[in-house]
Amino acid sequence: MPFIRKLGPTDLNRLKDHFARLDYNDRYLRFGHQISDSAVNDYLERIDWTQAIVLGQLENGVLRGAVEIVPFGSSVPEKAELALTVEKPWRGAGVGRELCRNALILACNRGIHDVMMICLAENVPMQRIARKLNGRVMRLDGEIESRVILPRPGPWSLLQEGLMGSAAIVGEVADQWATRQVSNECGAPAADDRSAA
Repeated sequence: MPFIRKLGPTDLNRLKDHFARLDYNDRYLRFGHQISDSAVNDYLERIDWTQAIVLGQLENGVLRGAVEIVPFGSSVPEKAELALTVEKPWRGAGVGRELCRNALILACNRGIHDVMMICLAENVPMQRIARKLNGRVMRLDGEIESRVILPRPGPWSLLQEGLMGSAAIVGEVADQWATRQVSNECGAPAADDRSAA
């Protein structure tokens, strides 16, 4: 059962595995240039987990999509940049939009007001997601800049974050249970296998 939850330093290997499954074009669209495996790993190891908001969609314990919001500016930043990756088989089902929507709620609750998504002009799916999230999309020298202006935090956004946290706990438990059930079924001896007795 797929679910979304906040990621932390203990998920670094999951993130590395997720990026390793992305092909050349996916990485090019994510970073805006060609990037090696070691450069991707260096980037991931430099995530400032105290500042960045990183969410992932997991299924059977495997990370299939991730969104990162990195605040910048003053000591109490109100601006941030968003970046998204979703593995090919999980695209077109709303995974990217849902990851971004959840990340924007967390950003709102941390006082971030202005979120930018900068992507290459050919990254049409990212532009589509920005529009669905009421982002303003502008073309700038071969790149597309999308901006989503967030409201100030309020009871509704705080409630949404609480519900997301609860759903993540339920999702994690259900995912672990389902994964354990599958591994037990695969490893269980057949009923007529007398050698196991």
